[in-house]
Amino acid sequence: RVAICMRNRAEWMIAYLAVIRAGGVAALLNSRGSPAELVGMIEQVEPALVIADEERAELIRKGGYQGRVIKAEEFPSEGMDSPSLVPASALDPAAILFTSGTSGRAKGAVLSHRALITGLMSIQLTGMMVLHNMARTYNMSVDDLLAHSPQGATLLVYPLFHISGLGASFLSQLFAGSKIVIMRRWDASEAMRLIEAEKISQFSAVPTMLWDVINCADVAKADLSSLRNIGSGGQALPLNLLEAIHAACPQAVLGTGYGMTETAGSVAQALGDDFMRRRASAGRVSPLVDMKIDASEGDAGEILVRGAMVMNGYFGQPDETAAVLSDGWLRTGDVGYVDAEGYVFIVDRKKDMVISGGENIYCAEVERAMSGLAEVRECAAFGLPDDRLGEKLVAIVVGDDVDPEA
Repeated sequence: RVAICMRNRAEWMIAYLAVIRAGGVAALLNSRGSPAELVGMIEQVEPALVIADEERAELIRKGGYQGRVIKAEEFPSEGMDSPSLVPASALDPAAILFTSGTSGRAKGAVLSHRALITGLMSIQLTGMMVLHNMARTYNMSVDDLLAHSPQGATLLVYPLFHISGLGASFLSQLFAGSKIVIMRRWDASEAMRLIEAEKISQFSAVPTMLWDVINCADVAKADLSSLRNIGSGGQALPLNLLEAIHAACPQAVLGTGYGMTETAGSVAQALGDDFMRRRASAGRVSPLVDMKIDASEGDAGEILVRGAMVMNGYFGQPDETAAVLSDGWLRTGDVGYVDAEGYVFIVDRKKDMVISGGENIYCAEVERAMSGLAEVRECAAFGLPDDRLGEKLVAIVVGDDVDPEA
C-alpha cells in the first residue's frame, strides 16, 4: 500500500498510475485533514510509503509520523527504472478511499480492480448513450460524429481523493483521450475564464458550485458555448437551479447521478431528455448493478445495491463492514424508491427521517419543495424534540426576500 496525500496536481495522477502499475494499492488520503487526521488515516493502512506535496508532508511530520515520505516536488524527471508489470486478479485491492463514519473515525473503503473498472465502464456507457442521441439529432453516424468532434476537455474541481474526482474527472478522461484542466481552488469567475480559454466541454460539479456560477457577476459576459455536458452530484440538485443552468447553457446536455464511494461511482444516472422528464430523480438504475428497496412494495425504504462495483469492505474494520455488507448486498443508508421506469428517487438518509404526530416526514422531500422557489439558494429541514408531537419539523432557509408563508 502506498498513501497519496496532496492537492489536485499532475503529480497526484502520476503517483496513482505508478502505484497501480507496480502492483500496489493506492490509499487516497483526504488532503484537507488536520495533522492528527492525516496520521490517523496513514496508521490505519500502514503504507510502505507516503507520497505527499510539501505542505502535506510538513503536516504529516507535525502529526508525529516517522515513516518514509517522498515529496512530489522531488520526483525525479528521468533515470528511474520502470517496474515489471504485476498482474492483478479481479478482486485484488486497487485503491482505498476514505469516507466519514458515524463514529467520527474515517473508514477506508477498499475498491478492487473489478469495482473501479466497472465504475469506469458505467461512465463510458453513459457517454455512449449521449453520443448516440447526438448522432440521431444531427442525422450522422456515430463514427462520423466522433471524427468531427474536437478533443474533449474537463474542468477538474472535485478532489482526486473522492470517487468523483478519481473516476469521472481523471481516469475516464484519461481513457477517452480528453484534456484535464486543474483548478487550484474553487472560484466561479476563474472557472468561467478557464471554460472559455480552455474550451471546456464537460463540467461536473456539486450544486453549490453551479449556484456560484449562475450567481456570478461575470456569467452574462462569459462564453460558455464550448460546454457540451454539465453534470451534478453529491447532493440533490434544486429544481430552480436546474432551470437556471438550462437557461444559461441551452446547448449543454444536463445530467445527474447517484452513487457513493462504496460503489466506485454512480449506480444510477440520467442525462439529457431522460433526465429532464424526471427532474426530481437521481437517475435511472444502471444496468451494471442490482438494486432493491428494503420496504413493502411501492414504499420508500433503504436502498440496497449489489454488483461488480461494490467495495470489498472497510480496511481493517470487519464490524463496520458487516454492518453494511451481507450476501453481496450493500446497505447504502439512503432511503428512497424506484418507479416503474427504473428512476431512483432519494427521499432521505436513513437517520434523517422525522416522525411528527405519528407521521413519517422525509426531510429531502421538504427540501426539494422549498428549493423549487426561485428566491431560495440553500435550505435544510430537520427535526427538533417536541413534547406534543414527538418531533417538530424545522427548516432553515438562505435566500433573497424569502416569504415565510410561501
